[in-house]
Amino acid sequence: MDNEHSKLPETIYSMIQATYWMGYCLVGSFMSVFLLYFGYSNSEIGLIASTGSILSVLFQLVSGRVLDKYPKIQLRKFTCCHILIFLMPAAFQLLGKKSGFLITVTMILVYSLANSLQPLLNSLCVQFEGTGLKINFGLARGLGSLTFAVMSFAMGKILLKKPPTILPKTYIAIFLCLIVWVLLFRYEPPRKQAKTLQRNEVSGIILLKKYKKFIVFLIGVICLMFGHSLINQYMIQIVTSLGADSDVMGKCFFMAAALELPAMFSFSKIKSKLSCGWWLCISSVFFTLKHLLIFLANSIVMLYTAQFMQIGGFALLAPAVVYYANECMEKEDQAKGQALVSASMTAAGIFASCIGGLLLDYTTVKGMLLVGTIVTAVGLILVFAFTDKACKIRS
Repeated sequence: MDNEHSKLPETIYSMIQATYWMGYCLVGSFMSVFLLYFGYSNSEIGLIASTGSILSVLFQLVSGRVLDKYPKIQLRKFTCCHILIFLMPAAFQLLGKKSGFLITVTMILVYSLANSLQPLLNSLCVQFEGTGLKINFGLARGLGSLTFAVMSFAMGKILLKKPPTILPKTYIAIFLCLIVWVLLFRYEPPRKQAKTLQRNEVSGIILLKKYKKFIVFLIGVICLMFGHSLINQYMIQIVTSLGADSDVMGKCFFMAAALELPAMFSFSKIKSKLSCGWWLCISSVFFTLKHLLIFLANSIVMLYTAQFMQIGGFALLAPAVVYYANECMEKEDQAKGQALVSASMTAAGIFASCIGGLLLDYTTVKGMLLVGTIVTAVGLILVFAFTDKACKIRS
């Protein structure tokens, strides 16, 4: 295999990931800032985010079915069409003047379409490897975290001088650039109609019975990601309660995203030192410490200190859980295992959006963080108790 031949597509694909995460930072992490500006309550923000998450799952299912049923459709062109559809509600957001039907519907669509775009971009990498060349996905995804961090920091500063209405204008420009990078990624092998073997079909109920321990482990992951999503979704409310503003919020996101880079870049090497089960246990400890520190934080310095836990929290969980699903499942069930992992992450986001908004409206920021810390601690216990720390990758 000639690695030189994959340098150009790897560069283009890295730019795809970098551009996407830069735009997603504005759509996802700054959504509360945008909606609060238009007068939405915390409960309403939670409802919009959870509805968008559910809709994103439906969009992913539809995309998968369309691509499977019509193999002549090029993934690259399909992805560009998806981005163009995203740009339509984003453009209508520019017309919004106050909370109401227009802002609500467009925000749900923008959030759901941005979320459902991610698996399509990941699939571009998978399909490229069908040409016989390789892409360093960890490097590309790490670059995405880096641009996410830079954009968080920059937008936090910008919002001190500009109103949040600048957000749609900025992510429209970014996603237009993303279309260009996707069109330049002209490396796609011909796709064939998938043939499903009956012996490989396993119903959901049989799968749950077959991997009981793994399913309980995923409940632990949902608990860990619940607290994680709670903090990310409502960070502006957390920093405001400490007397800070969007600048501090941007710095928190910057620190967290930047600290993910070492683990993401090096995980393919460090996973040989310990099993993925142990890395997940270590990750759960860092998750719990981060949420405990944020709950106890009575100053911005302590809030910044808590962000350092990201280096062993989400940064380890994101790659480790993917490998772990493959380790624990038979080869014919591995795709379903990855789908279960993805569904768990989505479920955590939905619960966090709904419950977090209600807790903020009916209790306090501390009340919300207390619930998040308790749920995260439950996740820690479940991960330690139900993770197989000795299983190895199946071939």
